[in-house]
Amino acid sequence: MREYTVRHLIAAYRWAKANPDGTIQVDRFESLTGAEWLRWFRGCLDRKCSRGLVQVGRKWSRDWWWQAVRTSREVNSRCVVRWVPLEFRDRLSHRLFTD
Repeated sequence: MREYTVRHLIAAYRWAKANPDGTIQVDRFESLTGAEWLRWFRGCLDRKCSRGLVQVGRKWSRDWWWQAVRTSREVNSRCVVRWVPLEFRDRLSHRLFTD
């Protein structure tokens, strides 16, 4: 299987967007129209993003995950909780104990 660079994919994307009725040779025996290729390419991007390979941001950090686990344990075992992360405060304000 041939590896494509980002430059090749961008060029193919731009061409397919500009020529939806034109054909792109996919392999030796199969060709797709520009619209079909765009549909296939967007589906590949959706699957790649949905697999969780793109893990960037605060909620993907291990610290955030442990804070969420700690909060769920406290909430599930007690009626009153003393500390929760900021994003859970609105949701758990009725159970949060403040001195």
